[in-house]
Amino acid sequence: MIRNRTLIIILSLFILLTASSVYAQSPLETGIREYENENYEEALDLFLKLRQAEPTNTRLSFYTGLTYKKMEKFEESTPYLKEAVTGTPRIKEALTELIDSLYQTDKLDEAQKWISVGEKEGLSSAELLFLKGLVLSKSKKYPEAIQSFEQAKKIDKGLSQSVEFQIATIHLNEGRIERARDLFRSSALIDPKSDIATYAKDYESYLTERIEREKPWKFNLGLGYKYDRNVVTSPDLGPIAEALKDQKKDSAINTTFRAMYTAPFSFTTPRFFYAQYSLYSDQYFHGVNDLISQTLMLMPGYNFARYSLSLPLSFSYNHLNDSRYMKLYGISPTARTLITENNAIELSLGYQRKYYLQGFEPGIDPAEESQDADNVSVSVGWTYFTPRKGVLSIRYTIAEERADGTNWSYRDQKISGSLIHPIFVEKLRIQLSGEIDMVRFKNVHTVYDEKRKDYTYTGTIGFSYEVFKNMDVIARYSYTDNDSNISEAYSYTRPVYFLGVEYNF
Repeated sequence: MIRNRTLIIILSLFILLTASSVYAQSPLETGIREYENENYEEALDLFLKLRQAEPTNTRLSFYTGLTYKKMEKFEESTPYLKEAVTGTPRIKEALTELIDSLYQTDKLDEAQKWISVGEKEGLSSAELLFLKGLVLSKSKKYPEAIQSFEQAKKIDKGLSQSVEFQIATIHLNEGRIERARDLFRSSALIDPKSDIATYAKDYESYLTERIEREKPWKFNLGLGYKYDRNVVTSPDLGPIAEALKDQKKDSAINTTFRAMYTAPFSFTTPRFFYAQYSLYSDQYFHGVNDLISQTLMLMPGYNFARYSLSLPLSFSYNHLNDSRYMKLYGISPTARTLITENNAIELSLGYQRKYYLQGFEPGIDPAEESQDADNVSVSVGWTYFTPRKGVLSIRYTIAEERADGTNWSYRDQKISGSLIHPIFVEKLRIQLSGEIDMVRFKNVHTVYDEKRKDYTYTGTIGFSYEVFKNMDVIARYSYTDNDSNISEAYSYTRPVYFLGVEYNF
């Protein structure tokens, strides 16, 4: 019984002492305790009630401003922090908090005014210098900002990571992408487990990809083996097929090369300029239909908000069996617009002038057989960018070829589609394409005495695999079936197998 009474007395005394300590706290100290425990709503409610009785209490003003800042209500925090800085007694710690609130609300001139006040009073703390750097950076006074950040780092080495991050951001804003990437990498290494390191690593990764993407010069080199089962596009049946049967199948070494240039302003301004030189070569083992094709393309243009206009200009020059074969000039004004984030529509007009350079054998009338021609076309296309970095495109083109020879003028309608998409793993991609080409010639053929009509169906399936960085192995099979009403001369099938490698640099 005595033990129970003793226990009751002890518990009562403990409760009384605890309660007295709580009630001994002033209302302001209770609010500060709520603030320190991150109960910002409760703390703010207390502070605002206390201000009705003590509107000139600078300590109360300071904590009211701090609480609004913690709640990210920077606009509301500013008047209270000003009271803490200008009232009596003055709260020195409020100065940097006030500058930060002004910085967060983009009141940069006013922030600079208070920075000057701090400097006049001899405050040269690392925190003040760091805030000065932030304000100068946001004001785009980059050299002065870097100088201020460096001074802050000298005073407080603990700011090194934040300083490196901010200076990297300045270099990024000024377009010095490689320098920015190196500084983000350096910032991440100072304290790899910090939040800043996480952001810095993300920036470094992004800039590394951007540097690769925005290189002015890019090159592609390809080498492959091709097995062509109808090199000369021989008809499947008839006397022409019989005459060409020994030349029909052949293997070739295929070589491709592309040099691509993008003007640097294309990445930073609405204007763009792109140029490309490409070389394509098929060297057959038996020397029939050896082809060398060279093309130069220039494309100036302008990007508007959601659409772009460009003017591709092209010139091609082809050799066939070591002899000049054809040259071609072209221009194709093009408009392209994004209808959604992943969908684009393109409309283009085209004009080409073709010149065949081999001349005519005796007995061939150029007025009938000349393929020199003007070609005008209209094309509309749709492109969809898939979530897995694939591309699906469909295009319809209608064209009219006005040849100098009556046997070669025609109207052409073409529907084509292609899909490039990763399968199973990111490095393995499938390449599918198909085309239906419907050609109706305008005049009665002078030899076969009827208007020629060709329907050409082409399908391709291929796979590419990135074995090393920038190097792909490619396997491809294509099949062409040309169905012509003048079948003995123009109907043929053509299977082609290809295996090669491509290197991008």
